Formats: sequence, C-alpha cells, structure tokens
Amino acid sequence: YLTQWGFSDLSDHSISGVFTVYNTAGTAIKTVSNVSVPAGMVKFYSSVPSDLNLPNNTAGNVMFAYVGPPGVIQADATIINSTATVIAPVKFEPRNPQ
Repeated sequence: YLTQWGFSDLSDHSISGVFTVYNTAGTAIKTVSNVSVPAGMVKFYSSVPSDLNLPNNTAGNVMFAYVGPPGVIQADATIINSTATVIAPVKFEPRNPQ
C-alpha cells in the first residue's frame, strides 16, 4: 500500500509549514521543511520512492504544522493498494482545533 496526502490552502495567500511523518513509536522518520502551499491550490505528497521514499510496511501518523489562521489548510490522506482496487480515505484533523 502507498499513502498520499493532500493539503488545500483555502486562503488568499501562500501558507508555509513543516510536514513530518512519524512511526508508531513516535519517532520522526521523514520531515519536509519549508512546505509552501500556494493560495487556492493543493500540495501533494506520496510515500512512494520517487517522492517521500518511506519504508515499506510502516505505520504511524503525520503532522503538518503551518503558519496561518486556524482552518486555512484542509488536509486529507488516502491509502491505495498496488492495483488501485482498494482505496481508503483516512481522517485527517487538527491536533489542537481553535
């Protein structure tokens, strides 16, 4: 299975932040600094080797910390098997909703 994440910027200006992937022990296994999501656009990341290159068979969670008003980034995630016959949306919600 691969996982892909999408971050939609609902504002009228670019939002910057840091995207971090953690394993189940809470250890950061990948950090993408200086993520920029253009106004009104979506930024995507994927676990595949050509993008984040995450280890196979790894479980955990992710965090996208950004500078901007609460709720301006709407995020989602999808888990997909190798033949795309199983596509599972994943709930992605604020850690500290304000």
